[in-house]
Amino acid sequence: KNKMNGLLVQNDKNILGKLVLIDKENKPKIIAKGLRNSQGLFYDKENNIIFISDHGPYGGDEINKLFFNKDKIVNFGWPLASYGEHYDEDDKKLLKLYPLYKSHKNFGFEEPIHFFNPSVGPSQLIRVDEQFMNNSKNSILLATMKDLSLHFFKFDENYNKVLKSEKIYIDERIRDLEYIKKNNLLVMFLETSGSISVIKKEK
Repeated sequence: KNKMNGLLVQNDKNILGKLVLIDKENKPKIIAKGLRNSQGLFYDKENNIIFISDHGPYGGDEINKLFFNKDKIVNFGWPLASYGEHYDEDDKKLLKLYPLYKSHKNFGFEEPIHFFNPSVGPSQLIRVDEQFMNNSKNSILLATMKDLSLHFFKFDENYNKVLKSEKIYIDERIRDLEYIKKNNLLVMFLETSGSISVIKKEK
């Protein structure tokens, strides 16, 4: 694997590690960069926020957010900043190229709204209706593959701080989530057994 490829993530002339907006005229525009391996994305139209789940290296999986602005590029820091570590911690050339600063903000990057150590293998994340989460505002559900669980997070008003978290063990790799508001139910696409599971909230 070419170690120089990581530098393309911070290069605006390349779409590697970027979130790209494509308009009706098929003109691509970068609105976020510094992502490693994003597996989940949800656009909260009500609050104009994009939530992204991103795999870290050895540890450092992230939940990120950006307020949608087509004229601004938000930089999440990879491969210069991460709360994870390199798999080969003794590779001095790798460390010189990609130091993995533990603070994002201090080096001009956007901090994740939550990170995981050890890794959980995040996949899809969604914001569900308040009636499903016991009238809990500013809440996110995150599916995981390595952790075989659903993770529930309640954030403060600006999604900067986790106020409450809960882990629900499913014993399956969860590849995708879909919330059906009309029926107030959550659909999970389970990879381990190749099945679909439904969680319905009782009234």
